[in-house]
Amino acid sequence: MSVILLGVGTLRPPTASAAVFNVDRFDDPSPVAMACTAAANNCSLRGAIAKANGNGLTDTINVPAGIYTLDFATFDELTISSDLTIQGAGAGTCDGTDTCIQASSSEPGDIGAADNGVFLVTAGMVTIRGVTIRHGVGRFPMSFPLAGGVTVEAGATLDLRDSTITLNRAEFGAGVVNFGTTTVRDTQVIGNPPPASFPSGLALCGGGLANFGSLTLIDSLVGGNAAAFGGGICNLSVPGGGDAALMLTNTEVVENLAVFGGGIYNDVGDLFFSFTSNAESAPGIAPVLGAATVTTNGHTAIGGNLALYDGGGVVNTRFPFFDPTADPIPGDATATFTESLIVENTAACGGGGVFNDGLIIPVFAEENLLFQLVEFIIFNGPHGCGVPVGADSTSAADGIPTFDHPPTLTTTRSDVLGNVAIFGSGVANTGGQASLSDGTINQNGFTPPCLSIGSTVCAQSLPLIMMVIPEFGGGIYNTAGDLTVDRCTVDSNIVELAGGGILNDAGFLLSEVFFPIPPNLLPPATLTLTNSTISRNQADAGAGLENFAASTTATNSTFSGNVAQFDGGGIENDALGEVVLNNVTITNNTAGDGGSSGNGGGIFETSGDDTIVVKNSIIAGNIDAVGDDGSTPDCANPNGTVMSLGYNLIGDATGCPSTFTETGDQAGDSTTPIDPRLAKLANNGGPTKTHRPLSNSPASLAIDGVGMDACKDKNGDPITTDQRGYARPQRNSCDIGAYEVGCGDGVVDDGEECDDGNTTDGDCCSSTCQAEVPGSPYDTDGDGVCDGFESPSGTDDDPMTASYQPPGGPLLVQLKLVSGCDRILNFHFLHESDLPVQDPVLQFPFGLVSFKLCSDSNPRDNDPCDGTCTQATVKITFPNANLTQPGFVYRKFDPTTNMYFNPHGVTLNGNMATFTLTDGGVNDTDHKINGMITDPSGPGTAGTGPRR
Repeated sequence: MSVILLGVGTLRPPTASAAVFNVDRFDDPSPVAMACTAAANNCSLRGAIAKANGNGLTDTINVPAGIYTLDFATFDELTISSDLTIQGAGAGTCDGTDTCIQASSSEPGDIGAADNGVFLVTAGMVTIRGVTIRHGVGRFPMSFPLAGGVTVEAGATLDLRDSTITLNRAEFGAGVVNFGTTTVRDTQVIGNPPPASFPSGLALCGGGLANFGSLTLIDSLVGGNAAAFGGGICNLSVPGGGDAALMLTNTEVVENLAVFGGGIYNDVGDLFFSFTSNAESAPGIAPVLGAATVTTNGHTAIGGNLALYDGGGVVNTRFPFFDPTADPIPGDATATFTESLIVENTAACGGGGVFNDGLIIPVFAEENLLFQLVEFIIFNGPHGCGVPVGADSTSAADGIPTFDHPPTLTTTRSDVLGNVAIFGSGVANTGGQASLSDGTINQNGFTPPCLSIGSTVCAQSLPLIMMVIPEFGGGIYNTAGDLTVDRCTVDSNIVELAGGGILNDAGFLLSEVFFPIPPNLLPPATLTLTNSTISRNQADAGAGLENFAASTTATNSTFSGNVAQFDGGGIENDALGEVVLNNVTITNNTAGDGGSSGNGGGIFETSGDDTIVVKNSIIAGNIDAVGDDGSTPDCANPNGTVMSLGYNLIGDATGCPSTFTETGDQAGDSTTPIDPRLAKLANNGGPTKTHRPLSNSPASLAIDGVGMDACKDKNGDPITTDQRGYARPQRNSCDIGAYEVGCGDGVVDDGEECDDGNTTDGDCCSSTCQAEVPGSPYDTDGDGVCDGFESPSGTDDDPMTASYQPPGGPLLVQLKLVSGCDRILNFHFLHESDLPVQDPVLQFPFGLVSFKLCSDSNPRDNDPCDGTCTQATVKITFPNANLTQPGFVYRKFDPTTNMYFNPHGVTLNGNMATFTLTDGGVNDTDHKINGMITDPSGPGTAGTGPRR
């Protein structure tokens, strides 16, 4: 007897391998051609998918170039239910040279068009690559919508690459609907729905794509699509649907059209269910919502999109629920933009670039006006802000929606540029939370061109572009919301009425334009402005900032070059508003530029219950162009309250009498204004431009106290840095204004540990940025600090330096005091294009070296030129000798005769020019010694006026 022992696992079935199917026919026959053997004409696309679905393997289907037209008289969508790769020959225009998969030979809306979408992915991990998908029409067969192009169900995964999705139509996501996980790479989603179906065939939400799951776009284009909500992309979390997460990397969302959210619409709520009449939950049972998030990074651009109402580029909001017996369990609506560009978008009402909304859309919805408004606009065109003609908006019976989680907007290292809307051309934050950092909000409010790429969306919207006149908040509009702006530049924005740069409003505009809701029922409006520059904005009032019944706190920030036609060039405060200024610089702003009336070039306080609180700040060098109520260039307070907490520098306080009398206040008047001695607005280090105090500025070391005891805000909290991010204090006390003067040249150069001017000790400022000890040979006045440029007479040490950047590279010029006098101040090296005045006397192809020589008899007072200085010899060293050729000329400006004359005695030695010159003597603070050098960037006209 023999015994056979069998070990477990010794017998194995043969291993199956994934199949490759090669499609060889263009039609969609019935019965399905699914043999897919080597025999000819027996493998259709539908047949290959059906065969792949049945074997449980990760198969590949190769689809050669050609036009594949589906038969929906017999079949539904091409349904994929297992792991599969579909490889086309490339996307294109469906001319036979690319792989074109179409639902019909006719576009949606035409006679004979299809009534089905193209692909439906129900399960598995699927890749579709190198195809064009077009002419599909999405259905609504169950409790969720189907796309005209591709639908991905929950639990399924799609990787869509190198493809084009175009000319499809659906209620949601004409191009793509995603409930699962979808990644779109190197793909165009364009022209959905087709122009022939606009506006009657307009998608409800998501002209290009609608996402209810996780959707990522990389290196892709979403353009020329249209919908009522989210012309390009609609991102929705719905009851029971989990989170909706949209991420865009290096992707363009351009020239899409919608009523709300021309480019992107992001929403937490039951927009989806309320429109489709699907039950959101049983009556009285609280629905559970996931979050809706939009995240962009890697140089994503949202541009040229158009909204017929709000949110030209983006809408981020939370739709309310209609069941009053159930309080929803809320999710968050969040939009985060990093290293992105939001450019030249237009909205007929609010939020040209971005509309972060917790009020307007929800109120419209609760008043049953939202879909009335949408329908009215689609068929009648935009009509600005407000409600449709004939709509009942006499009361807000349900009050203001109360959200535990208001919508949140965050921008980081992003630019909001050239957008247009009636309010909030750049950004509108209504009842939401917005944080903008390390970016720019520039040139919004100017009517943009129509950035047409051949789409009819642009042409149809030309009347919209022509009608939008920006009125409020050119850069940013914040109402009944919480806004933080940090390390940003808000520059060159424009509006017709108020708030060229920023309008901070408690909600009066909303109550007047939309609904008669008492503003006291609205959430407060708060603005926190830090380390930012508000410059060159224009408005009738409040050109830099209009604060209306709201609260603003500005710290370490600069208002410069803003121009108001009437009141408040820098800031206007009105209607119970409060503005707090901590270490703020307000200079070179203009009121009354309209020529008839206007006051308060710096700040304007309007009414009796308003308050502006000022601490450690500079308000000087501003302009009252009219002076109709007397000259009030810096501060005008006809009715309100301006309160000083000390250590302020006010150039002309005539318009705010008896205010700036606290400890440390320096206040001039119309007869003897105080010159703050500030350099022009420039890049002095840090993320934003600043005004650097010149040597012996009255703002320097003006705050009593030692160390951080001198650097505190209104609440007594330490201010540890200046606007640039440099430490406060730099020396033994703090400076007034946004800029803390260091020991060096205002810039941390390569090789420096800090703003030291060099890397060695012995120059009044050590290489570790600590002031030299009193009595140092280089601390000539013995006060322990480097005051401007101090150098013992007769030495050739410690040159001052200046540089500029011509086309050939940076040039560094050194200026040394060889003998005579005590001080060289205000050393500048300017390119001719930077010179503000063209002087016909100086017709030279020159740049300009400018400085002042003087002598200081009392180093401890505020006058550096109160001594006698009759003669000094200086040496200027250029980086190479040819800069002194064909000759070196310098001229002296005589303020008495207002003329220049040539001194003599210039000695040239290679790249050095040494000459002896004379100073005007005691209290000569106006003259300049000017040396002219050949401009290496080419000929031109150089000119100088008296530089102070």
